[in-house]
Amino acid sequence: MTRRSKKHSTLCGVVLFWNQRRKRYGLKGQLVEDIAIEKARLECESDKESRALKNKKAAAIRVIQDKAYIIVFGEAIRQRYPNCPSNREHEIAAHACEKYSGRVGRTANAKEFDGKMIDLAVEAHIRHIETNYDDQFGKGKRKKEIRSDLKSDINRVLQKWRHR
Repeated sequence: MTRRSKKHSTLCGVVLFWNQRRKRYGLKGQLVEDIAIEKARLECESDKESRALKNKKAAAIRVIQDKAYIIVFGEAIRQRYPNCPSNREHEIAAHACEKYSGRVGRTANAKEFDGKMIDLAVEAHIRHIETNYDDQFGKGKRKKEIRSDLKSDINRVLQKWRHR
C-alpha cells in the first residue's frame, strides 16, 4: 500500500516524530494525496488473491530451503567433529538454525559454514547436554562464572569429538 500510494502521488512527504527516549527522529509514515491512497487501495484489493498465492508458494519454498540448510549445516558439523555421537549433528544443527531464535546458525557467517560459528553451535550444545550448566542457575553464580567453570569440561568434549 505504501509503495503503491507513493507511485500514484505527485507529491510525497515523509512524516517523522521525535523519539524522546532514543533522542532521534523516527519514521511515522508518508504523506500522499488522497486520490493516490484510493488508487493504491483498489490495486491492493484487485490482486489480493494472487499476492496471497505467491506468498504461500514462497513460504513453502522457504521451508524446503530451511530444511536443506539444516541438513548441510549438520554435515558441516560432522566434518569438523567426526567423533560426535551419531545423529547428534542433526540435533545441534536444528537447534542452532532455529528460525527467529537469534542463534549462531542464523548468522551470515554460519551460512558460509565458518568454523567459528560451527564451534559456537557445538559448544552451546555440549554446554547444555553434556554438562550440568542448566542446573547451576539459581545457586548464586552468574552466567559468566558458570561458563568459565565449565570451559575445561566443554573443551575436553570438543577435543574428544574433533580427533579422528
